[in-house]
Amino acid sequence: MAKISNMIEEFLKDLIEESRDGNIEIQRNHIAKDFDCSPSQINYVLRTRFSLKEGYRIISYRGGGGYVRIEKMVLDREHLVNELLKEIGDEISKGKAFSILDFLEEYKVCSERERKMLQTILEDHTLSIPVEKKNRLRAQILKLAIGVLSEKEG
Repeated sequence: MAKISNMIEEFLKDLIEESRDGNIEIQRNHIAKDFDCSPSQINYVLRTRFSLKEGYRIISYRGGGGYVRIEKMVLDREHLVNELLKEIGDEISKGKAFSILDFLEEYKVCSERERKMLQTILEDHTLSIPVEKKNRLRAQILKLAIGVLSEKEG
């Protein structure tokens, strides 16, 4: 399974490199057919190899057979912050929030200490409100923290 995932990843990255603007649009079903695998295998590759942390943004479109747009991001600080704020949206799960914090540390937007502090703040047990409101509050806190972090000299 890892071998086919690697082949799909390499294929998609080659397409991105060949594109003029670092963006491609694909149909999962067509790629799955070409690689003789299920569309869920394509989803797995997109989720694990083309995430924000790896410098990509995925946009799914429905209708007309459905397709996916893969955008290679330019990682200047302002663009990064804007993309992160879009990614967070109005609600965010703890796992996705932690992934964004890891990304921020990796790209030197925050320190390890700041990441750990924010993770503690965003933990489920720290947010002592009803479960259905935690992801909304977590998104608000994370957006505010990113705003502050993006203002530091770096």
